[in-house]
This record gives sequence, C-alpha cells and structure tokens, in this order.
Amino acid sequence: MFDSNARQVDDDVDFVEQTVVTHDFELDECDSGVCYLLAGWSVHKQTQKVAGCQDGLSVICGSVNDASPEAELTRMKSYGGLCYPSAQVFDAVRSAESVFLSHQQSLVSCDNVESVLNSKFAEQYSVTGLPVCHDSLHDIVARYFRLRIHVHAKWLTSQFKAAAVQHGSRSAYCRTKVK
Repeated sequence: MFDSNARQVDDDVDFVEQTVVTHDFELDECDSGVCYLLAGWSVHKQTQKVAGCQDGLSVICGSVNDASPEAELTRMKSYGGLCYPSAQVFDAVRSAESVFLSHQQSLVSCDNVESVLNSKFAEQYSVTGLPVCHDSLHDIVARYFRLRIHVHAKWLTSQFKAAAVQHGSRSAYCRTKVK
C-alpha cells in the first residue's frame, strides 16, 4: 500500500538535504539582539507551561543582569515584563536561526516546514544539562521556528503582492477576474 503523505514528507526531506548547508552564519549585533529578544519571548511562553517546576525554570530563564551585548535590545524594550533566556537557551536559538537561514531558500517548496526544521535542528544541536521532567528546549525552539516561519511567509507574501498587477481603483480591482 502506497502512502502519498509519507512520500511527500520524504520528498521534502530529500529536497532540503540536497541544498547546500552551511551553518557558519554570523549574526550581526542587531540580529543577535533580535534573536535574544525572541528567545526571551519563547522562554516566557514556556514558563507558563512549567510554572511549578523550579528546576526547569532555573535552567531556561536568564538574569535581568545579563551583561551580554545581545541582551541590550531586550533591556531597552523591557519595562520589567520581558524574560531573559539562559545562555544555553540563547545558544540553542542562535543555532536554530542558523538552521533556518541555511534552509530558507528550500523551505518554499516543503509541505511540512516546521517538522523539517525541527529534525535538522535535532541533528545539529545536542541537548545536555536540562531537567528530564520537561522537554523545554524542544518546545522553545519549536515555538521559535513557528514564529520564524510565520515572519518569513509574511515577507514572501508581501514580495508576491508587490510584484502583482496594480489596479487604478477599487472598482477596477473588483471587476477583474483572475483565472
């Protein structure tokens, strides 16, 4: 019996594996700050899930006193309500960004983008030092990938719309039939 869904996922994985993969993306100061901010957002969402587990919280949450240059954007944007990721979580999110950037061009043709990115991340990054009671790092990175996919898809949509035909008026747009 032939499973067309399984074959489609295999085709997507094969296509992504055929792309040139380089994980040497060097993020500039601005991009690192944004990654840090988004890692903190993802940590904040995760803290709601593991609120009763002090071991889990201590491993994923960083300190407001983080002196790293990446934390500067979070300090500027925070009025006391933003979360700071731990160094291990930020390292994982930076690695996830590298995976995303290395596969960005091939993601347009994949059907199960999030699954492909998560599996590529799991191949590249080994998780150590986290409590076994929760799979927090996996959840944080998966949430980060969902956000990056959403932002990238929104950017692609704006690019396609910019290249589309412009109508002189709304009524001309309404009367135009697209085939």
